[in-house]
Amino acid sequence: MSFSYDVPTLIELVESRPCLWDKTSTEYKDRIIKRNKWKEVFLYLEKNYEDKSAKEQQEIGKFIIYNVYKIFLKNKLNIKIRKTL
Repeated sequence: MSFSYDVPTLIELVESRPCLWDKTSTEYKDRIIKRNKWKEVFLYLEKNYEDKSAKEQQEIGKFIIYNVYKIFLKNKLNIKIRKTL
């Protein structure tokens, strides 16, 4: 599976849902809320998400979440590098 999602859109989708990233959010520890918010992201990015099997949905979800964290870590590393220059 190759990453074909628009990165700025993905970042905007996640940023607009603080329970997915803000540890101080009261909803951060609520798995049900987080699962529903991630599903909103998946539905937006993957147009036929609802039509896929449960296994395919799970694979898509894991793939998107993995790439969100990868993007986050890459940006965090770039910020650290810029601060040291």
